[in-house]
Amino acid sequence: KSQLHWRASHLGGVQPSFGVISLKSAELHVSNNKLNNASIVIDMTSFTVDNFEDEESKNKLTGHLQSADFFKVSDYPTSKFELTGIEEASGEFNSRVTGNLTILDATKSITFSANISISENEIKIKSEDFAVDRTDWGLTYNTEGTEGVPTDYLIADDIGFTIDIAVSK
Repeated sequence: KSQLHWRASHLGGVQPSFGVISLKSAELHVSNNKLNNASIVIDMTSFTVDNFEDEESKNKLTGHLQSADFFKVSDYPTSKFELTGIEEASGEFNSRVTGNLTILDATKSITFSANISISENEIKIKSEDFAVDRTDWGLTYNTEGTEGVPTDYLIADDIGFTIDIAVSK
């Protein structure tokens, strides 16, 4: 049931793409009914592209995202998120989560809001829809300002994510 929803688009939100990436593993530690440590391994080989109806277009974009132009999945089959802190929050989300996200060879700190619930049998984390700047991790294929690339082929720097994790205790 645990997965990471992704979204991206060309400049100005044109040609949106989206899909799901599965988790390879998630190790969550709870103390006094509070999440205090987490390590989540993301299976980059599991990319799905869900914005096309035809298999040929889905497979073409999936292959491109997994290629050396983007995530270099043959060399980096996983990415990782490691929790560094949680603060209680009020409003729509009960927590503010901070951690280190590793993609390719780069590790950067990110923060997002999430609802974390801990029951007798399960830990759930459901994040807000949040975005990171892909260039922070060296993902620079067809970024704005790339010489010789038509404007229609430029890709927005933001990659959006929603995290949806359910782990049995």
